[in-house]
Amino acid sequence: MPERNPVSWSTIVQAFARNSQGEEAIQLVLAMLLEGTAPDEIAYIEILAACAHIGLLETSRRFFHSITADHGLVPSIEHYSCMIHILGRSGQARDAEELLQTMSLVPDSISWTALLGSSNEISRGARAARKAVDLDGEISAPYVLLSNLALKCPQEP
Repeated sequence: MPERNPVSWSTIVQAFARNSQGEEAIQLVLAMLLEGTAPDEIAYIEILAACAHIGLLETSRRFFHSITADHGLVPSIEHYSCMIHILGRSGQARDAEELLQTMSLVPDSISWTALLGSSNEISRGARAARKAVDLDGEISAPYVLLSNLALKCPQEP
């Protein structure tokens, strides 16, 4: 492309991230930064999603902190939900729940569902499912995820 901007970069990062090519997505982000193009809010969602796909917890933390520290943007509920998901998938469900409860934004059903989807504990999953359904009773994902969790962890009371 003769001229690249945050939208074009975000689009290609998203394409790689959503096609299970997270490492390539991260490399593109680094190229974007080297070129002097700052990621926008949407790009950061895709960057965090790419990190989640390949389990890059520390890299995702650096990018998450970079949102504010390096680019002066305010993390959105989507950014927090990505971090909650990444923490939970990395076996740090307690940290994920703590982030959810202490973030500067009011958690929504998607945030609670992200915690539920990455949980390996019935009690934490049930708590997250209850909060998600209380916030949006029309969604079915918490029920499905909680059922899957129960099948995965039948011995837990």
